[in-house]
Amino acid sequence: MQVDKGTDPSRVVCELKFIDAIEPQPTAIPSVAERNSKMSLDWEVALSYAGAQREYVERVATELGRLGVRCFFDRHQLAEIWGENLSDELVRIYGSQAAVVIVFGSAEYVQSSHTIAELTAASRGEFQAPRPRVLAARFDDTPVPGISDDQAWIDLRGIAPEQFAEEISRKLDHLNLGTIPADLGWWRTRWMSASIHLDTESPRIIEHRSILAESDEMKYMMLSVSTPVESSDGIDIDTLYGGSVIRKTTESPTRTSVVLKLTRLIRIGESHALGLMYSMPSWRGFAPQFLFSPLKECDVFRLRVQFRTNQLPIEIREIRGVAHREIRNRLSEAPAVEVDRFGGIALDFSDLQRGLAYGAVWGSAAE
Repeated sequence: MQVDKGTDPSRVVCELKFIDAIEPQPTAIPSVAERNSKMSLDWEVALSYAGAQREYVERVATELGRLGVRCFFDRHQLAEIWGENLSDELVRIYGSQAAVVIVFGSAEYVQSSHTIAELTAASRGEFQAPRPRVLAARFDDTPVPGISDDQAWIDLRGIAPEQFAEEISRKLDHLNLGTIPADLGWWRTRWMSASIHLDTESPRIIEHRSILAESDEMKYMMLSVSTPVESSDGIDIDTLYGGSVIRKTTESPTRTSVVLKLTRLIRIGESHALGLMYSMPSWRGFAPQFLFSPLKECDVFRLRVQFRTNQLPIEIREIRGVAHREIRNRLSEAPAVEVDRFGGIALDFSDLQRGLAYGAVWGSAAE
């Protein structure tokens, strides 16, 4: 159904649609798997440094591991390089098996044959498949052969190792060079709150949730969302905290999926908080409802909907633990919800069962 400009959005009649915050089972993402297969990278980052700065660099490597970055630091991979031809290993790791090589420049760095070999391997095209990016940092003002004077450096004087590790992680996100595993792991939503803002020029949803990891060393997760609005571009999805959107796929006019990179590595049994904002392009085709259907048991779901005070819905019905196919048949039995004096509603749900719908339907759709 087409909605004319100026139509009361709370009274739009359209096909029943849902917003489903879905906790997917481990699944392969073809484009990512294909890219990883072609790159065959062992490491997202390899650290090239002189022994004099080992203590600092080791703290960087430890923090990168905590952040979920696959990092090559020789002291952490002794078993892997023990007994190997060191020259060959340097060429392999720094030349073709790391997405990014971080050079920790110093006076000691330029005097070491091993570090120069690492830098040479990272820089020469014949050793690269694909070519890693060389990013430079420095402990002093010593020029490093092979690093252009025009290339931007990061001066490590005054920067804590943990802070620098966070900068590296952000750079990987910016370059989109981090390799996403095909198996994104298992998780479930412990609690979730959603605030629906219908008093704005275009619909906006702010979501807060706590997830529980059910597989170990979880760094990425995928959300698949069925949106209550038809759009060839899908919806805008931004993170407020807890992670960053690194891939968005519009699967259909009403379905969008995103891959999120979490701000830290999550161990099995650990919780992690996420904040997301969904922005709809317009009111056109917007379905007057919000329904959450967890694929696994969820402890708590809180829903807040703010309407325009001069365009309140005719009727609002609470949906509590109803199968999707039964919603229309059971609308007349669903409890009515009163709008408060500020033009909003607030509903709380607990012990949500998987596959059932929880939320509200309003306007003409509730008739």
